[in-house]
Amino acid sequence: SRENIGKGRTKTHNADAWFDEVLESTALVAREACDKLLFRTALRHLFFELPQNYRWYIRRASEPNKVLLKKYISIVTRGIAPIAPHAAEEIWEMLDGEGLISDASYPEGHEADSDILLSEDLLRKTSDDIRTILNVAKIEKPEKIVLITAPSWKWTAVSIAASLTDERG
Repeated sequence: SRENIGKGRTKTHNADAWFDEVLESTALVAREACDKLLFRTALRHLFFELPQNYRWYIRRASEPNKVLLKKYISIVTRGIAPIAPHAAEEIWEMLDGEGLISDASYPEGHEADSDILLSEDLLRKTSDDIRTILNVAKIEKPEKIVLITAPSWKWTAVSIAASLTDERG
């Protein structure tokens, strides 16, 4: 919306790198879909999946990074330009985009760094698991939450067992 343009924090947050990777990979997937004339698929990524990721990002960071917020709005705006050019032109003007949106390039994007995506996914799943346990146990405000992880030797043992299973069927 208009009031969000130009807003955001300037300091970095751990979630910024993840959201930047999400933006780039979503732009790539949307572009590939458009190249195949799969506009509904591109819109699904830009209008449904990307906003879900944005909500998680805001939950983690509280406030978006100013540069990433502008990038997010720019990617979505350029992504909808072929389908809704008049609306995209209005938003582009609010963004102080250079020239007309019809002359702007469709967002390119790139393959995401899987390590960044996987680490944030682990954090999200862990957070969801904690919330589920708290709901089931009917605990509203726990004093403390302790996460216990397996020592590395157990992971090594599981890996060896898995490789033996794979070799022997």
